[in-house]
Amino acid sequence: MQRKNYWVGIVLAGCVALSQPLTAQADTVLYDSANFVVGKQSFVEAFTVNTAGTLKITLANIPWLDTVKDLTCFLSSASGVIGKPMGAGVDTMSIGPGTYYLHWFGDAAGAYKVGVERTEIEFDDGRKTAVALPSSVLFLLSGLGLLWGWQRDPHRDLQAA
Repeated sequence: MQRKNYWVGIVLAGCVALSQPLTAQADTVLYDSANFVVGKQSFVEAFTVNTAGTLKITLANIPWLDTVKDLTCFLSSASGVIGKPMGAGVDTMSIGPGTYYLHWFGDAAGAYKVGVERTEIEFDDGRKTAVALPSSVLFLLSGLGLLWGWQRDPHRDLQAA
């Protein structure tokens, strides 16, 4: 009986060792933050990209105390405004290498004059970066198998004495 328990552990450990790691694809998150908007307020975030690619801008109004009215953003560079201003939502645009500035502003004009907005800037240059993910299910099964084998050992109390 004792050898059977060890074989279960060895087989599960072998499965973990031989399993292929899973991968996920990740874009580059340049900025991700939630900000308090007190009355009328504006923000700006500068970032630099080294290659051409697609920029995804997400601007969201988070309902907390007051709703931010007229939440708007636009992208600019040293040569001027790029594209059209956008409100809350998601917008994508193609950009080249360089330094860019995202400007956003809003008005928390409610009773408390405080609201929250969330801004996220992602960049995708077309080359996906592989991010390894652990084989968590196999790790879980091997751990449960080892615990089961340890619990099933009839000589465990005798060995401890």
